[in-house]
Order: sequence, then structure tokens, then C-alpha cells
Amino acid sequence: MGLREDMEINMLQPVIGISGTKMKEVFDEWIEEYGFENIHFICSLAYNLGEIHGKRFDRIRRKKSA
Repeated sequence: MGLREDMEINMLQPVIGISGTKMKEVFDEWIEEYGFENIHFICSLAYNLGEIHGKRFDRIRRKKSA
């Protein structure tokens, strides 16, 4: 898939950084630690965290179906 297709898929995904969730706490801590001027770095951290979680859930799903 290309970047454009990934972005279109991403726009359909639910937002999980909503107030009261653990992800919101993570974002708040990152912004507090790195500052809002480093938002690109924070977004990169969030993307990498999402990739890690996605791979982890995919492995679990594959083990269950095997």
C-alpha cells in the first residue's frame, strides 16, 4: 500500500486519545516531557506505538486461528 492509501484508511479509524483513556494520559505525558513544539516527534512516537500494538494484536489473532 502507498502512503495515500494508508492515510485514507487512517482517516476511517476511531480516535483513541479521548479524555479519560490511557492513550490520552500518554499523549499528555509526552507533550509535557517534549513540549508542544516537538509535536512531529510525538506523532512519530504515537505512530510507532500503534505499529507495535498492531503487530502484537495480529500475532495474537494468528495464534488463535492456528
